[in-house]
Amino acid sequence: MFLTAWPYTSELFHKLNARDDAIILHEWHDAVIRENWERLSPEEISWVEQWRTRTYRHYNPIDRGPEMKLPRFIHEAREISRYQNDT
Repeated sequence: MFLTAWPYTSELFHKLNARDDAIILHEWHDAVIRENWERLSPEEISWVEQWRTRTYRHYNPIDRGPEMKLPRFIHEAREISRYQNDT
């Protein structure tokens, strides 16, 4: 499990959570992991590497093997901002 800080309002979080089975939030979370995992401490990076190995360096948001569905809404974490004024 990876925790990420939600940089927007709780109202937006709840709105996106109720939409499309929360896929927008899931895709945003995956993008945050993919874009930031290498900024972790060396110890945390080693944990991520162990997790990547356990997922065959395939079934996770960092490596995203060919069988994994491509994101529908969020390809990069910053794209979540397009939903900010979407109330």
